[in-house]
Amino acid sequence: MTDLALTGLSTRPAQAWGGVRLVPLVREEPIEDLRLDARLYDAELGVVAVDSRTSYLSYIPHGFVASWTNDGTPAAAYGTQLREPRERDRPPARMSLRFHRRMARRADRNRLRFLPMHLALEGYLALHFGGPEIAWEEWSHRAVSRGLSPRVEEAYVGAEVSGLEDALRVFEIHRGQCGVLVHVADALAAVFVVPHPDDYRALHTTLVHDLYGELIHHYAMFGGPVPDFRARVADATVRSLADLRARARRQRDEWAAFTTR
Repeated sequence: MTDLALTGLSTRPAQAWGGVRLVPLVREEPIEDLRLDARLYDAELGVVAVDSRTSYLSYIPHGFVASWTNDGTPAAAYGTQLREPRERDRPPARMSLRFHRRMARRADRNRLRFLPMHLALEGYLALHFGGPEIAWEEWSHRAVSRGLSPRVEEAYVGAEVSGLEDALRVFEIHRGQCGVLVHVADALAAVFVVPHPDDYRALHTTLVHDLYGELIHHYAMFGGPVPDFRARVADATVRSLADLRARARRQRDEWAAFTTR
């Protein structure tokens, strides 16, 4: 991926905590006919049946359920479960498994249950772990007869990215916020966007359970605090409340530009 389009979204002033910087993404008009919520699982380890002959074992903290309407009327979030942080983050007392049928499966006529991280990883693998772009007969023959050469990548759960859990817990959620850009040591670590502000408030803490690359983990461990923007309003330029509002808006816009340049 070389370009990131934030069509329909605008940034708000970021907040920094140590090496973590969160940039809020706001929609002027939320999407009302598409809603998203989490389906929490008791067992974080799950078996996913891709088809009748293929399955795999993986870390699965939650799935998402997308609900939508066909006539443009508002949709309601369905099936969100709330748990206390100590209950949510408590390790299971025993090793348990949950079996999932496919990474994405229709739960109802206008509802779809899917595993967000797994679909993201499938896209990543297809984009970066494919074969050569040119026709190479020897490589094709070897791939067909012996399979692709094994490649190994390491990933870390968000709770192991230093500072991320604290940042998500203490930072303000802006009015109309539908997403966030996560930077670690000013390197882009994740982009999370949902249709509606209420969905974002419900799913905000799921970023702690997402997967982050090895490099991001090291950035958080060894990188220093990132520079923060300090808003300043010169007293000499303020003559009225209107001047103060104008200066505050200008500082807010400069703050947002500072975090997205």
